[in-house]
Amino acid sequence: MRNSPKRSATNLVKYMGTREGVERVSQGIDNTPATVRQQRLVQDIIKFDRSAKDYGEYHDYERSPTKSNASEFIGAFIERNADRVGELDKLVSYMAERPGVEKLGPHGLFSQIDDKIDLDSVAEKVGQRKGIIWTHVISLHREDAERLGYNKAEAWRELVRRNVTELADAQKIDISNLQWYGAFHNTTHHPHMHLLVYSKDAKQGWLTKKGIDELRSALGNDIFRMEQYKLFTMETDIRDRLKSESREEIEKLLAKIRESYATTALQNGVDVKTVSSMLGHYDAGFTLRTYTHATRQKQEQAAEKMGSFMQQVR
Repeated sequence: MRNSPKRSATNLVKYMGTREGVERVSQGIDNTPATVRQQRLVQDIIKFDRSAKDYGEYHDYERSPTKSNASEFIGAFIERNADRVGELDKLVSYMAERPGVEKLGPHGLFSQIDDKIDLDSVAEKVGQRKGIIWTHVISLHREDAERLGYNKAEAWRELVRRNVTELADAQKIDISNLQWYGAFHNTTHHPHMHLLVYSKDAKQGWLTKKGIDELRSALGNDIFRMEQYKLFTMETDIRDRLKSESREEIEKLLAKIRESYATTALQNGVDVKTVSSMLGHYDAGFTLRTYTHATRQKQEQAAEKMGSFMQQVR
């Protein structure tokens, strides 16, 4: 994130909106070693801007220095530094070889409303701005972009539109003065959106680390909200199932305890009405019907005792 120099803001807007080409999937990913030219360009970029080492594309190149990864890194640096690539002249001729913006019409620029955007007019207006102009790049790994549907410009446009209030708050701009333009670059490994933000009132707007974190959190939560919802739904289903299973087991255990109590009480001579009252039954007949095996066992034991007594009497 950087305040773009006024002299280059016009070129930045035009670059965001008109960069040609799309990576052709049918050609596949070139995993052969990076060319000597690519290796030198990568070295020149790192010398020119050490912060480029923090790019995800550079980490990919470090792990596997292939033509494809080198191309992704060089292209990412060009896109994120479109307002100053002229300072590193070796990159200028390389720009034409890279994939670019997905167009929503004659150009790829989009904003808060669907009114037609005149690219030249916007570029001139932005170039003449007296206040601060912020440029952001929001990037995803290819697999995340495909899975979550962020592989087309419309998804990125709607993402910003849904979070325009958070964008304004993070940058301390009154929402009535907020102006932004975006463009989606559908590159092979890291599809990403360029976002240019400024205030119509040059006196408004600043961006702190806290604001950056809040904006990153808002956009990240929105992008992954469906996965979070699915996870929440899954957790809820598991919790409900566990509750149901636990309730069933508890009811089975209580039934066994009641049966054990009733059986023991009846076998030890406690009258049926007392047992029924203790168990909360509505009448003694229900208790007898439920635990007839206990009373029957008691009757059999009494008959055995009586039979034994009668034999002794004889």
